[in-house]
Amino acid sequence: MDGIPFLIHDVTLRRTSDVADVFPDRQYRAAEAFKLIELKQLNAGKWFLHQNPYGTVHSLSKSKKDKIMRQKIMSLLDLANLAKLNNKMLIFDLRMPRDWGNPHIQDYIPVIVETVLKSRIDQSKVMWISGPMNEYVMNVAPGFVQVYGAETNTRNIIARKIKMLILEYNTLSERLIWHYKDMYNISIISYTSSTEWTYSLAWCQGAYAVISDDPKMHRDLTKPIFASTPHEYHVLWENVLQK
Repeated sequence: MDGIPFLIHDVTLRRTSDVADVFPDRQYRAAEAFKLIELKQLNAGKWFLHQNPYGTVHSLSKSKKDKIMRQKIMSLLDLANLAKLNNKMLIFDLRMPRDWGNPHIQDYIPVIVETVLKSRIDQSKVMWISGPMNEYVMNVAPGFVQVYGAETNTRNIIARKIKMLILEYNTLSERLIWHYKDMYNISIISYTSSTEWTYSLAWCQGAYAVISDDPKMHRDLTKPIFASTPHEYHVLWENVLQK
């Protein structure tokens, strides 16, 4: 509401914060109906320790748990500054305000772009998902890496200066990945991986990166695991037995 972009996954704040305790009368409102000064009053870490969504809480140190317990909702500028500090790539989805009474429903794209640029992050580190006002974004931030969220054609690739595609892991093949690489010099990002085998599959197929719900599990995987379909598995063993 105050023109400061922030990070949230859900439509409301109920699941991942204590908004029901702090703002009980507004707990069902859309997250973007709040100002950042109000969001900073919320705790955004307790839910993780209590719900243990990835079964990893037991492996965390006390200091890590204490830090999570104090977690606040981050602004986009916080994230961009953190990415710059650690020399990391930055990628995020955009959400248009759902309430037509929101003062930034018409200019939310410029507000987001200006926020990222304010951090002075290297523009080549920003992976921008191409969408509304793409010509404006390319003019104001020509260094942003333009990413498209679906398969597309030559005309769109040229017009939007697409450098990467984000595609579902179950639609990918090595042939498709190398088609875009050879024809357009475009890399593929696979989503969403929550298991070792989906990560391994994207790795072996030649995907540039993987979007994950469980980054710790993927970070600990130092090489692809062997994975095959039931049919391939039986064919392999039949060949072994015949030899």
